[in-house]
Amino acid sequence: KANAATNHRVIQRCLNGFRSNKGEAGSAGLDSGGALPGTKVSIHTTYDGTRYQLVRSSSAPTHPSCIVVYVFGGGFVAGSPRQYLPLTSQLAKSGCWIAVPYYSLNTPYPTPMNQVLAVAKHLRSVYGQEGELRVTIGGDSAGGTIACGAALRAPQLFDGVFLYSPWLDLGSDLATYRSRAFAAAQNTGDPIFTTPAAVNMASSQKLALNYLGRKSQLRNPIATPIRAGPALLRKLPPVLIFVGDRETILGGSERFVAKLQEVGRVEDALQVYSGMWHVFPMYSQGCGAEARLAQADAAISQTKYF
Repeated sequence: KANAATNHRVIQRCLNGFRSNKGEAGSAGLDSGGALPGTKVSIHTTYDGTRYQLVRSSSAPTHPSCIVVYVFGGGFVAGSPRQYLPLTSQLAKSGCWIAVPYYSLNTPYPTPMNQVLAVAKHLRSVYGQEGELRVTIGGDSAGGTIACGAALRAPQLFDGVFLYSPWLDLGSDLATYRSRAFAAAQNTGDPIFTTPAAVNMASSQKLALNYLGRKSQLRNPIATPIRAGPALLRKLPPVLIFVGDRETILGGSERFVAKLQEVGRVEDALQVYSGMWHVFPMYSQGCGAEARLAQADAAISQTKYF
């Protein structure tokens, strides 16, 4: 009961922070403070000039047996590897190396995806020659779009895909945009996006078009993963998706996993967390409540063992 009461207090602290921030996504309550103690952070460059941040536990082996290529979110226009250090340094506790590409923001598809794939290919080339190397790709929100698309385009590069609140349907017209629209009086819906459903959908569609370059790319299954057909889906490595049940983009994850199941895949999983909002694993520090968000810790822990 004490743990439940503490976690309830943490959730309320986060929700109050979102309200005071007037729905500016991705700022109030986000984990902060940089890399965790016992973590090494360095910057590297691939042979073709793509930069990436490498995050490792101080106790990690000098030659990796597993690498995670993590694609940060931010609507294709914001975010950075540095901003994600609180999350990536937690993932590095698994013993895996975490590589976070500096992909180009405000740049149309396919350039950002090409840069992410360049990092993955580089790491396989450099570290895959000595013994077995497991490479997993992960990402959140718009980073999840790119990560999932990269796995669809080059499934042979990856041994697994994990996604936090991925934006898989760039058409941004899902029923959950309305059913999960934020309602302050009822304390329901996604508190990260507090604008009315129609406004949220319109702004999402604008961001999507900025990334896609032209509307016809909405039909491209690599750029818009929800469009992937059976042939592409069957080739994907195992997929694990984490999403909150308050999220406006919940429907995209539900539909994507349903399509995976329709082609007979049994190795994939969708974890829907009750009461959670967009990219909730990034709020593990509890939004300043002096206690941790249990749901975020649980998702990160499951990711480490994926």
